[in-house]
Amino acid sequence: MENGEQIRADVFVGADGISSLIRDGLHGAEAPRYAGYTAWRGICEDKGLLPEQSALLVMGGGSQFGAVPCGAGRLYWSLTMNAPRGTTQSKKEVDSVCRDWAAPVPEIVAGTPQHAILQNDIIDRPPLQWWGRGMVTLLGDAAHPTTPNLGQGACQALEDAVILAHCLSEMRPIEVALRKYEVLRLPRTTEIVHNSWQTGKIIQLDSPALEQLRDWFMGTGISRRLEQRTFRSLLTYQLPRLRSREQELSDQMSS
Repeated sequence: MENGEQIRADVFVGADGISSLIRDGLHGAEAPRYAGYTAWRGICEDKGLLPEQSALLVMGGGSQFGAVPCGAGRLYWSLTMNAPRGTTQSKKEVDSVCRDWAAPVPEIVAGTPQHAILQNDIIDRPPLQWWGRGMVTLLGDAAHPTTPNLGQGACQALEDAVILAHCLSEMRPIEVALRKYEVLRLPRTTEIVHNSWQTGKIIQLDSPALEQLRDWFMGTGISRRLEQRTFRSLLTYQLPRLRSREQELSDQMSS
């Protein structure tokens, strides 16, 4: 540890985010990959700006806006813009990005106070071919950080945790359980990282001709079937049912 203390454990899980030191130790230190656009995210009061139980996604030239309910009387929103890495803008400049967009986009952004807006460059990391070795593995953004276009960052970390817990409870030795966990999770998380990156590139198009082609294609039956297949794969993933602590103790006593 930083204070010189040493801790010994049977399993070491690197769940320390996109800037994971554990990942660096296993795979070497590399800077995250910049997606080419920055994002502002905020929370504002919902004054009837969105119909009940609905969400909003709007695409502009090199920019996108999304809004969803996030609790009683509140909306969470995000706004992106193609920009060099490290670009920062004032609240007035953020308002100007979508000032001419259709309602309720300008009203949502303008109605959010500065202190309720957070700006981050959008980054991820290319998928790894393996995660851990020995008694060490990775989980969540330490293993597979993704752009937010599919809304799967936290979701995939939760799936990781369930699969890891299942493998550790069902398999021995521990090293075998960790490698099985990685085999089960690598294909799914790799596909999501790739799909989210490509989705962002398509949504962030900043060429009128390409935007028209994209918008036309999104209205076709082929596009709708692709969207349905993508979200079906995201939302119908089957997780194992974890045993309770009482069941584990009962199994130990009976054995």
